Amino acid sequence: MLSKKEADLFDKEDDVLDETKDKKIEAKKWNEVAMANLAMAFTNEACMGLIYKSMTTEWPSGLAYIFIEVLIVGISMALPVPTFMYQ
Repeated sequence: MLSKKEADLFDKEDDVLDETKDKKIEAKKWNEVAMANLAMAFTNEACMGLIYKSMTTEWPSGLAYIFIEVLIVGISMALPVPTFMYQ
């Protein structure tokens, strides 16, 4: 795994917000901002597929760390492997 889930995120997007869990609320807000920015930045059809891949039943608006992981894997598969790696 290239990235990991933020430890402070709720298990589900629709979990009831408890004001005593400030870190969890902040982590949820950061994820929402990240997903909104990613959706605005990646507007073509192929990139929107990355948004859909980051959506889960627990997080229907998507998880930013999953988006980044799928993006990195996709880029690494598209790039040629340097020849020095074969020596």
